[in-house]
Amino acid sequence: MIKQFTESHPTTDKGRLTSKFLAQMMLKCSQDISDEQITYLQQFKAKPIELDFTPNEALINIDWKALEFKGDQEDASAKRAVDMSPEESLMS
Repeated sequence: MIKQFTESHPTTDKGRLTSKFLAQMMLKCSQDISDEQITYLQQFKAKPIELDFTPNEALINIDWKALEFKGDQEDASAKRAVDMSPEESLMS
């Protein structure tokens, strides 16, 4: 699911898109995350595209619809870097 979503998103900055996923996951579960999950995710701060989500699929239970690109995929603006909220940037 992650690979398909990332590949279908028009941005050319796939690393930033993946950082946005990680930030959303961390924000969502900041109250409920275990020490083991924190340790696992922190390994990928500098290399988010290498994160294997399969062992911790509960972490990817975020609002994927909100992250989908909403617009014309052929428009040049579709290729720009993914916007991140201040909270996502801080978490990332």
